[in-house]
Amino acid sequence: MVILQLQILFQFQYLQKYIQDDEFLQDLDDLDNGNFQNINYYYQFFFQIQESDLQIEEQESDSEDEQNNLQHFEKKQAIEEFKEIYHKINAKPISNLLNDSEFKKHIIKIEEFNKLDNTVPITVQDEEYHTIIKSNEYAAIIEREIQAVHKFTKDMFQKRFGELESIVLNPIDYVKCVKLIQNKQDLNKIDFNGILTNLQITTVTVAGSSQDGKPLSSQDLKQILAACDNVIELYEYSKKIQSYIESRMKWIAPNLSALVGSGCASRLITAAGGVEQLQRMPACNIQVMGSQKKSLLGMSKEGQGFNRGYFGQLDFVQKAPPQFQTRLVRMLSTNVAKAIRIDYLKTCLSGSAGNRLKEIMLQRFSKIQEPPPPKLNKPLKKPDDKPSRKRGGEKYRKMKQKLGLTDFRALRYRMKFGDEAEEEFRGSGKGFGMIGMGQVKINVNPNLLKKPDIGTKTENYFNKDTGFKTVVEQKQEKNILVFKKPI
Repeated sequence: MVILQLQILFQFQYLQKYIQDDEFLQDLDDLDNGNFQNINYYYQFFFQIQESDLQIEEQESDSEDEQNNLQHFEKKQAIEEFKEIYHKINAKPISNLLNDSEFKKHIIKIEEFNKLDNTVPITVQDEEYHTIIKSNEYAAIIEREIQAVHKFTKDMFQKRFGELESIVLNPIDYVKCVKLIQNKQDLNKIDFNGILTNLQITTVTVAGSSQDGKPLSSQDLKQILAACDNVIELYEYSKKIQSYIESRMKWIAPNLSALVGSGCASRLITAAGGVEQLQRMPACNIQVMGSQKKSLLGMSKEGQGFNRGYFGQLDFVQKAPPQFQTRLVRMLSTNVAKAIRIDYLKTCLSGSAGNRLKEIMLQRFSKIQEPPPPKLNKPLKKPDDKPSRKRGGEKYRKMKQKLGLTDFRALRYRMKFGDEAEEEFRGSGKGFGMIGMGQVKINVNPNLLKKPDIGTKTENYFNKDTGFKTVVEQKQEKNILVFKKPI
């Protein structure tokens, strides 16, 4: 069938030059044998040329020339048929999980266990325990499938409304919006209430009216709507599995359920892929589990706060003061890591360890919230207290010497008894005191007055008063002075 459609296209005059390539003819033989590796390339190659040529022919066609109109109609119909065949050949299964028979059997088994009222602890040997473990695995697979189909839908819907993926980040909300929009041009008439917030609705309508998107073909629209249905169906299965795991949490992880509740515990275990995987995670990774990226749409980040993931949905976290919520989430993640390891080792099946961890955590948190003690008033010093002692040292001594009272200033402050102070300095009222009246002691370096020692190796000695003298003469003078007898 594919070769037949290609041969119809090749009969047209404007495509004859592309048939001369031997490699191209070899690819046609591969298509005839069922090898469709290069069909993507030829699909893009042909229709970029053909659709532009058909638009030119529509403008230049003469309504009176019936033969040309018939040829133009045959060309257009052949292209549409080839497009439809291409989509059938190139179409890939959107979600393989929905066609998996094992997955459908597992869903039926979950529904059967939900009907039973289990009051006995679940052990490793029980069939339901393995069903719960398998449910955790399927929950992780469903999450990956939703992300994959969501990406496929975004890529297909890009040419129609490319800005929608940056406005609506949640995959479920995105596919619901796509199902409402489809090929509609006026987005103001679409009711997005219940899916988007008021701010998102305004942004979507404004962006949709300002952007120039191309309408989708019927085949592309069918694929997109089928992908949207798959995402919604996978999401419903995910909620069913999570509800089942939540109902069995008191037997799987009793301490974790006592700490954060069965709902949050099931979401943590489902996101991690099981109890064993969760107990391997550090507290810093547990803290950010469930965090979702939010689109601010150009608004301020001031009111967004800290993204607290699954822990932000707990009642005692929401009731805590905003300035202490981040600290409480950190304490929770640390205690969750302890509780899940206790559950994994099966050391406390009653859940009392989880209750004890929660009690200690809340007591510590209440202590953190208490205001600090008031600042005590410092008592005043006694009036007759001695001045505080300054520390000594070379630096402090130099400072005292620099700022100390000099002898010159001390004379200025003195007055001679009985005399009147007459002298003033330029009418300032400050006199000179006893400056210039008292005796001043001159400190002379004694080393300057010390006589030099007489050398013993030289015979001559120089004296500024008597000139040169010999050592013998000087000795004789000393003897005369010492031993001279009075007359």
